Amino acid sequence: MTWLRAVDLSAVIDAMRADSTFGDQIDPARIGAAGHSYGGYTAIAIAGGITDPERTPAFCRSPAADALCTSQSGATELRQKSLSRLTTDPDFRQRYGLAGRSYRDERVRAVFAMAPGPVPSFTPESLGAISIPLAIVAGSADEVTPPASGAEALGKAVPHATLKLLPGAGHFVFFGTCTLAGRLVIGRAVCRDPDGTDRDEVHAETLRLALDFFTANLR
Repeated sequence: MTWLRAVDLSAVIDAMRADSTFGDQIDPARIGAAGHSYGGYTAIAIAGGITDPERTPAFCRSPAADALCTSQSGATELRQKSLSRLTTDPDFRQRYGLAGRSYRDERVRAVFAMAPGPVPSFTPESLGAISIPLAIVAGSADEVTPPASGAEALGKAVPHATLKLLPGAGHFVFFGTCTLAGRLVIGRAVCRDPDGTDRDEVHAETLRLALDFFTANLR
């Protein structure tokens, strides 16, 4: 239940501000959020995006369905198990019922989302009501959260959002550059980028974009 991660992020802000070491180092007027993939989704939720858990299955049954519906191994089976638990697990049913709430945290003033997903889960009305600055960065060849239903759709739905598509880059380009051992353990899908894409260059550009964005919007 990815929407609950926004609660976790708010709890982190609470804990950091209350911490005896870091609390007085944090300017409460300059708090931003950034994340990749489900982390990007979480950042959008804390900016005001509201989840309707029925929207993604509906999207995946529609003619617009794309790789979002098939790219994650076991996703369909997981959804089926979750639906089954609604009738057998009262605690799960209670938490599932929280999905449609707003998890907006007013302390977060700007959001930087990298290849966020699953965007179809958000209600269009909630995305249209997001008022804080939002920057979206994604690869044009994202094979997990395709731009048409992900970054591009989000950029159109959120007023004043900015969108940067990195030509030829895939979903995992934002991960650390893999060592030889990493390629052997994690595998090619995560470690290998499309021909012509330099992961280190993408990281440098993304860091520059994030720094410029937060500098401009968290003054």
